[in-house]
Amino acid sequence: MTHRLPNWKMLALMGIGSILFLVAEARLPLSAKSDMWLQIVWLLFFYGLVTIWITRESDALEQMPEPRDCVGRLIMNLEDTGLDEPTDEQGQSIVSTRLIGRQRGGNVEC
Repeated sequence: MTHRLPNWKMLALMGIGSILFLVAEARLPLSAKSDMWLQIVWLLFFYGLVTIWITRESDALEQMPEPRDCVGRLIMNLEDTGLDEPTDEQGQSIVSTRLIGRQRGGNVEC
């Protein structure tokens, strides 16, 4: 099975396009109120585009390898921290339940 990489170029184009829009918007002869509303519309549009990109690329983002440093070691290896895993009153692990969003026993906050 081949792993598809996220389309980073599309994300970069969205960012560059948004910057160009803001530069053009700053040069328009608009009132302060119109300028504010145009920026609000831009903000919603930009975050909408990023949300659509994340949704479309979610499979590729999840398949990406874990990040490593320049030597090849995992950047964050939780097994090497030496810390005990947090547990609830019954001694059950609460890390995975918070990450997944499930409740074990009904007393775990998600």
